[in-house]
Amino acid sequence: MSARKLAVLAPWILALGASLALFGPALNFDFLSYDDASFVRDNPRVASGLSWEAFKWALTANLFSVDRLAEYWMPLTLLSRQLDSQLFGLDGGWYHLQGILLHGLNAALVHRVLFQATGANLRSAMVALVFLIHPLNTEVVGWIALRKDVLAATFSLLTLLAYVRFQQTKLSRYYSLALVCFVAALASKPAVISLPLALFLLDLWPLGRIGLQPFRLRAWAEAALEKLPFLALALIGGFVTFVGQQDAGSARGVWEGTLGQRAASTAVGMLDYLERIFFPLHLCILYPQRNPASIDPSRLMLALLTLGLVTSLCLWLARRGKTVGLSGWLWFIGLLLPVSGLVSFGRQATADRYLYLPMIGFLFAFVWLVAEAWAARTRFGLTSRAWRPLGATAVLAALLGLAWKARAQIGTWRDTFTVWENAMATEPDHAFAMQILGGDHIVQGRLEVGETYLRAAIKLDPDRGEARGKLGFLLATNGKPAQAVPLLDEAIRYRLRDQKLHGALIAALQKLGRTADARRAEVRWHLIRVDAFLQKGLEMFHERELDLAREQFDLAWSAVAEARRSKVPHLLFRRESNYWAGMRVDIAEATRPEFRFEGEYLTAVLTYLHQPKEAIGQFRQICARFPEQAAAWWRLAICAREEGDSALAAEAEAKARRASRAAPDVEAEWKLDVPAATPSA
Repeated sequence: MSARKLAVLAPWILALGASLALFGPALNFDFLSYDDASFVRDNPRVASGLSWEAFKWALTANLFSVDRLAEYWMPLTLLSRQLDSQLFGLDGGWYHLQGILLHGLNAALVHRVLFQATGANLRSAMVALVFLIHPLNTEVVGWIALRKDVLAATFSLLTLLAYVRFQQTKLSRYYSLALVCFVAALASKPAVISLPLALFLLDLWPLGRIGLQPFRLRAWAEAALEKLPFLALALIGGFVTFVGQQDAGSARGVWEGTLGQRAASTAVGMLDYLERIFFPLHLCILYPQRNPASIDPSRLMLALLTLGLVTSLCLWLARRGKTVGLSGWLWFIGLLLPVSGLVSFGRQATADRYLYLPMIGFLFAFVWLVAEAWAARTRFGLTSRAWRPLGATAVLAALLGLAWKARAQIGTWRDTFTVWENAMATEPDHAFAMQILGGDHIVQGRLEVGETYLRAAIKLDPDRGEARGKLGFLLATNGKPAQAVPLLDEAIRYRLRDQKLHGALIAALQKLGRTADARRAEVRWHLIRVDAFLQKGLEMFHERELDLAREQFDLAWSAVAEARRSKVPHLLFRRESNYWAGMRVDIAEATRPEFRFEGEYLTAVLTYLHQPKEAIGQFRQICARFPEQAAAWWRLAICAREEGDSALAAEAEAKARRASRAAPDVEAEWKLDVPAATPSA
């Protein structure tokens, strides 16, 4: 192999080898119970491997409707998981190997992007090395579920590399390649929506296409226009993600807390990130959400002062022609902003993985400015040769310290217990960690230990419904129904559709001889089930996902049939079977592609289950708008008769028969021998 080829390949080989050497212990780690289990190991869509059906699911999961087997719309990540399952089964070591290699590849890409843009090999290598060994990045290596983060970073860095090549050659194929890579990055994890800002900042430094001194408006306008296709793709990806997370219930928007409180929380979060970059000492899987209304004022003042000073320094340097600081600082702030707390997702206040791409900007700004300050030391009289070994020793000590901490940190990812015990060591009052540990100890058969953890979690956070549910279920199944009942009843308030909790509560009440209470709990559970299926079906219907809507309605009818067999004492389930036959005709009518009522008719049908008088008014409006639709008149007649309005029932029935002349078979479908509703028990 020629020296030239070896020089080209050396950074890639060294990065992959260093990543394996540093994070090699992870090859013996297994899946965690948190996210790894639900999204990978126990996910039937992943465990089945690659197939045409699996491919279609990966492309559409969370695109048109919420799919809780996937975190976001991220087809490339899902396909990569399916490929791993196809090739290696469910061996956690192979999944970790992919993460280790992808991280090494990303470090090599960091070097390549910076070297391609600047020609500064040593500085680019230093940035890549710090990125590779920084303890903050152990999370994306040790957590199998974060394949999405490393894969999205790979395609993001390829986007940057293609963009740099486009600016250097002006060949359109590189611009097209950058767009394709950006689409792939979004399809790996849509959180990279702020990447167009990174492209714009590359124009500021190192490409130098735009600047502050002198400020050329035309150059800035041309640079902005080039980013419009990337911005359009980013907006689409952001919209899909936000809607999906809102539906899934994990997006908290800017309206939670005042704008000032959210901004304050974001500022403190930025300070947290800066501290972890320089002092990565107390890292854990999840840092609990902070209440924006109760932020320490002194901490907030320190955050604002730090952010203000760094921004002022970067602007001062940029006006003197040194734009690397401003470019890197804005890269850091801009790429963090979508996950900074203004719009937060999940339970975490901040997360180490959120720094994976933003940290690159901070690192290249820091390395370049320190290198330039070192080169200019003679201006300040620091000419002694003794400074060179001193500087080299300081750099080597810092690198060894980072590598040592990263090696120690990867050990905390060995299994679920080590991960969450480390979280409790970092945050002693970590209620969520206690909840997870309690549940996992119970699964392992250590019931007393699990109960202790769960009680501690509830004591710290009385509103922790999941912990109450786990503890209640444990007590109910271990001969303590009296203690279990209040816990289960409270937990159901937070997890209304959890069948396991409802079943445990009903069984506990029966053991205590509280038959009437058990019957009421059973009624509540059946009502919740039917209503959940009907509402989900209506949601699918409004989205014109007719097959999915029919599927949900069929589940509702099955739940109704089960309740009727159990003789559940509620008016809803005591209706004659013809009532439910009519409901099925409603659905058949409403889910026809040529159906003309849009969502109004079906909404009225479901409204009638709980608010019959209001539903009758809705049916009358529909009939007035669509007098030729026999189904609407039949339904109005049935509802009026059940509510005791004989005159309205007779009028609607007559108009239904007239409308049915155009379709005689419609009348046969509607059986109007439904008796008046019996009083509720």
